[in-house]
Amino acid sequence: MMIRMIRCEFAKIKRNSVLLIGLVAVLISVGYSVFQMYLGDSADDAMDFDLLNYVLVFNNTTLVFPAAFTLFGGYLVNREYEAGTMRSLLAVPVSLRKLFVVKIVVTGIFSLFFGLASFVLVMLSGHFILHFDITAEQTALSLKQVCGMAFFNFLAVAPIIALSVRKRGYYLVGAGVSFLLGLVSLFVGKSALTNVFPITAGYTLVDYAAGLETASPIVSVAVYAVLMLILAVCIHYLPSYDDLNA
Repeated sequence: MMIRMIRCEFAKIKRNSVLLIGLVAVLISVGYSVFQMYLGDSADDAMDFDLLNYVLVFNNTTLVFPAAFTLFGGYLVNREYEAGTMRSLLAVPVSLRKLFVVKIVVTGIFSLFFGLASFVLVMLSGHFILHFDITAEQTALSLKQVCGMAFFNFLAVAPIIALSVRKRGYYLVGAGVSFLLGLVSLFVGKSALTNVFPITAGYTLVDYAAGLETASPIVSVAVYAVLMLILAVCIHYLPSYDDLNA
């Protein structure tokens, strides 16, 4: 049943613009990163693919992914409210908890897809636009960091998605909160807070240069474990359909 519901979600996503919006957000982040490389090159700073990848991961984490994933996941639930199909789905029968879990899982899958799209675009930009020499080791590290941080950013905002979709249209508020959290991570910097702040806790796990060198991966894993526990509690204690749709 769960696999069938996930397949249905994929079919629905193909028919609306939310996927395109996510891809546009990815494209903007990559474009902005390439533009920053041009600015650095005009200032005679040393430019290479490692720096481009560093800038891209930073831009994705602070400006794009948290808000984009919350918007994406929130939209998947909110469209059921808007189309009036939520009650029909629950009559199949499909439990409200299972429906929400499917939406969250699909969002997680697409977070990896958006991360992969970002990786492909930065590789193409680095090779064909900026004419960098890119080694196999740099390619592997970029894949690990870009896709890894995409998934960890999804884990960071998953509880926000679960909370913001309890009322029709509130997912936009959730996206705003996630965007603010991304902006806050700008000021966290390379400090002890980097390892415990949800948006940046994954830095250590993907060997990103902005992570604190003395940080323990165990702490980052613990942060995401707590976030998953919060997500489980949010889904377990969902209000009734009538309260959700009020």
